[in-house]
Amino acid sequence: MFADHRLAAGASEGDVRNLRNSIFGMIVPVEVQYQWRPPLPDASGEMVLETEVERMAAADGTSMNQFLVMAAPEKLSAIQTAEAYFSALRSQGDRAAALAFLSRDGGEMPRSGDEILKAD
Repeated sequence: MFADHRLAAGASEGDVRNLRNSIFGMIVPVEVQYQWRPPLPDASGEMVLETEVERMAAADGTSMNQFLVMAAPEKLSAIQTAEAYFSALRSQGDRAAALAFLSRDGGEMPRSGDEILKAD
């Protein structure tokens, strides 16, 4: 959040940090299903992904299989790093303080669809 926006909202850096962390605490992780090759409406584009992987592997001086074997651990590491980061932030949020901040006097009322849902 830009400082001028934060100041206009009457929020401290701690308010913004707590609000962010509390929102992360309300997020429910969803398992993502990956497909090897997404279906493309244009049949001529079906080989685009494979062609790009072959090009990148050649530039890296490896075979396509070696490239994919090396890419998998890199992707897993990136996902695990993101999960650890968001998990740490989730644990730092104070939901009651965030709700009090959002319910303070001033500002606009929530628009339709922006209401805070009750936790299960």
